[in-house]
Amino acid sequence: MSETNPDPNRSNEALDQKNNGEMMDVLIAGAGSIGRKEVSELCEHPNVRIIGIIDVNRTQRTAVSSEVPNTYADLTDALAETNPELVRIATPPQTHYELAMTALEGGSDVYLEKIMTLDSERAREIVETANRLDRSVFVRRNAIYTPVYQRAWAQLKNIGELRHVHWIESVGQYSEWSHSKREWLRNLPGGIISEHLPHALYIVRWFLQAEPVVEDVVYEGTELHVSLAAGQKSARISYVTPTDIPTILDIVGSRGTIRVDHSTMRIHEPRGFEDSSSVEWRTAKANLHDLFGSVKNALRLSQHYVRRELQWKPDPFYSQSDNYRQFSDIANGGETGGDFRIDGEEGVRNVELFEAIWDQAR
Repeated sequence: MSETNPDPNRSNEALDQKNNGEMMDVLIAGAGSIGRKEVSELCEHPNVRIIGIIDVNRTQRTAVSSEVPNTYADLTDALAETNPELVRIATPPQTHYELAMTALEGGSDVYLEKIMTLDSERAREIVETANRLDRSVFVRRNAIYTPVYQRAWAQLKNIGELRHVHWIESVGQYSEWSHSKREWLRNLPGGIISEHLPHALYIVRWFLQAEPVVEDVVYEGTELHVSLAAGQKSARISYVTPTDIPTILDIVGSRGTIRVDHSTMRIHEPRGFEDSSSVEWRTAKANLHDLFGSVKNALRLSQHYVRRELQWKPDPFYSQSDNYRQFSDIANGGETGGDFRIDGEEGVRNVELFEAIWDQAR
């Protein structure tokens, strides 16, 4: 049964005032860090209305009870009472299959946190069930909605024929303290690496524009190195332990290389381009724009948390995140033909690649 918010209109008041159009009713499954963040982000979305949140943990439900109309302990009860158009599943991957199947059978579309599932057969079953029931399945692929990756994509034409993509990330930067309460991480192959690997997989696949196969895997307990091949193209994914290594994506073409610094969300000046002042100016201008945006976002983010602690409305600027934009893509896609960059089929392929990597790592 619903644990009703004593002021159910509070979280959606701003939406009702600024949007009289059709709203997508969303039920969030999971009141952990991702679920709580999305409640704050989406309460200002013009096409999304959060109608409730579920979590088996009463403490976590209580923590967000003042920000949503209803909280629930059980998804079946929540579906019966709220009839959501979309269920956003923001729980550990071990729970995705059961929640997704329940939501689909209950008549809702599903938007899953990455990774879709830990088992490709179950991921395929989710897609088949959605097709049978004429429902939709989406999987979070938020990083490619950031301006820096969109700009890198636009520059691909300048580097000639794509040859290689390399992702490198330090897992040593993620302190044990920040993940000490995530019991479910201990049951993942590779632990913390598996939480971050799905991001690298979909980013690499997106830029390759091909389906790679796993050629080689070196797993040493705390580090992972994966070599992939897709015809004449290749890719490498590296997770290392030194904390002073930034998260970098190198996109190598026949005439140059684009380097995306994921840590600072900046594009470094492409190597191998013609020595042109106009190119240098465009790159410098883009980097300055990213730097200014990062500082501005940090200030707004700080302001957002201060306001949240004081129970003020979240800052609209903070709501314009990559995940906010992916939600917009889903919410508006029915009428505008939005580009659902990772649907259920794409999600299955990511799981298959994820499985292949850890099968070779054993």
